[in-house]
Order: sequence, then structure tokens, then C-alpha cells
Amino acid sequence: MPYGADHLVETRALLPSERLEQLETVIREVLLDAGSSRWVTALAPVLVCNIDHVNLQKLHAQFRDYGLHNRFLWLLDNVSQAIRETPEETLPRKQRVALQRTLSALETFRAWVNPRPWETSEGPEDTLGPGILSPETRNELRAESSDLSKSWRILTPIQVEDFKNALRESHVLSKPL
Repeated sequence: MPYGADHLVETRALLPSERLEQLETVIREVLLDAGSSRWVTALAPVLVCNIDHVNLQKLHAQFRDYGLHNRFLWLLDNVSQAIRETPEETLPRKQRVALQRTLSALETFRAWVNPRPWETSEGPEDTLGPGILSPETRNELRAESSDLSKSWRILTPIQVEDFKNALRESHVLSKPL
């Protein structure tokens, strides 16, 4: 996942169209697999670094086809919230602009899609993460879930704070974009 997650290697020999396809594939596959909380939260810096190149409509349509519409919108809402909670006054102008650009793109897309979590509350919970099988584990997660996770019916230990940490740890908030 080279698109902002510094711990992975990017192949620079790719053509722009191949890079864009790989970017969307990375986002889709990480969120479909959802086996690693670290990978899921690493999508925050990926989106910030590449928001101008991500086809949110295409990804949304794919997740809708998979029946995982809530999972994709949950991701976007968590990234948006993490950006809103990031103190921008200490950041260089370039990073502030990148965060605002990403937030604007995500909010514009969400307004276009226009579902509200409470309108999608039918159906089973979506389990996001490994080892969430036993009723006891599910009940613990329900009790500790973030408001966003509860509203989208996503059963996961991942919190907005985890997305904020991914933004900080990726250095997307301190390096030139």
C-alpha cells in the first residue's frame, strides 16, 4: 500500500492509469479483507495523499455490489472525523491544505450519496476485523464501539483515534505532500 503508507514500497515504473487502478485496488482489497486493523486505518493517509486520484463513486458502486455499502461509508466517515479532530494550527500550510482538500472531497461525496446511518440500520452487523466470532466478543465490541461504528452497524475495535494515529504515524502530517 504505497500511496501514503510509508512502510510499503511503491513501484515507480507504473503508468499513471496503472497507478490509479492499483490505488483503488489497494483501498478495495484492504477494506474487503479487513483482517488487519493497521491496514484499515492506514487507508486514512492513503486517502489524504491521493484524494484527487481516488474514484469514490466507482469504489462506492463496487462496495454496494458486494453488499458492504456501510463498510465503505464507515471508512469515509472515520477518516473525515479523524481529519476534523486533527489540530491544524500546528501544521505547515501544505498539510493543512491537503487535509482540508480531503475533508471537502469526502464531505462532498457523502452529500452526493446522501445515506444516513440510521437509514441503513436494517440487516445484520458487518464484522470488521479478525477473531470476532464468539457472542461474548461481539457483545464486548458492541459495548466499546464508537458512535460511528454503532450508527453504521459495523462491529469492530477500530476507533476514530486509530485513524488519527495512522495519519500521525505515516508522517503525512509532517512531510511535504
